[in-house]
Amino acid sequence: MKKIFLFGTCWFLFPQVLGIFVAKNLMDFSLQKEKEIVQMSPSQFSIFKFFIAFLLVLLFLYLLLKLSKVKGVIFKVLFAFVVFFGGEIFFETFIPTIIAIPFILILILFWFKASSVWFHNLLLGIGIAGIGAVVGFSLSPLIVASLLLLFSVYDFISVYKIKITQKIAKSMADSGAVLGIIIPKKLSDFRAQLKEVKIGSEKHNFFVLGSGDIIFPLLLSSSVFPQGAIKSGLIVCFSLIGLLVSFLLFLKLGKKPMPALPSIALFSLIGYLLTCH
Repeated sequence: MKKIFLFGTCWFLFPQVLGIFVAKNLMDFSLQKEKEIVQMSPSQFSIFKFFIAFLLVLLFLYLLLKLSKVKGVIFKVLFAFVVFFGGEIFFETFIPTIIAIPFILILILFWFKASSVWFHNLLLGIGIAGIGAVVGFSLSPLIVASLLLLFSVYDFISVYKIKITQKIAKSMADSGAVLGIIIPKKLSDFRAQLKEVKIGSEKHNFFVLGSGDIIFPLLLSSSVFPQGAIKSGLIVCFSLIGLLVSFLLFLKLGKKPMPALPSIALFSLIGYLLTCH
């Protein structure tokens, strides 16, 4: 279990660090162009409408579980879209767009052809870094903090009450397109092909850290970045403590599926509150 936590920590930090670099480049670009950094204020953002839109997406995914013939294709297209959109944002902050777009397309094509666990994690981490940084950078920290609280409650309900999270994760794993970081029990299993990944069954040999557990602390650290890189780094450190707490609870509860976001969100918010002083 120590190896699992070590693997999870590394893949959790990977998009966090990349995302902060993207946020830095976004700020540098704004300063070079002498543009004012404008973030959406709470009065301009409707959390209720955002959550309703999220629930509609969730309903779509749930209905998709009933369509055995096409769900695999749709899950793969969804994964490719996330990686393309986020990856293009990430690479565009370092290289010209004319190079970034074909480069990420080649990576996605390779993923479709034959993807191992480590390559899957790499692409998803890059996608999360790009999306999390640009979205977080455009929102005020108060908005992101509110979203963290809201989705922590949802995460708890979805795992323990309606149990839809486990169903979607298992279905995605069966289709070979998991929107989450895949964590094996041993190092050699990072070379395993996605079709070998088993989740939510007696034969499961991998664990999954959901993309939401990773992107939400990144949203907060990116939104705070205009106030200073040290403050963003503090939030990342506290989110890592939240991950550790989640892991300890996971062991205490008998290694059963559990929501990781509440603990991660709690400590991320503690880090954010410390940046306010």
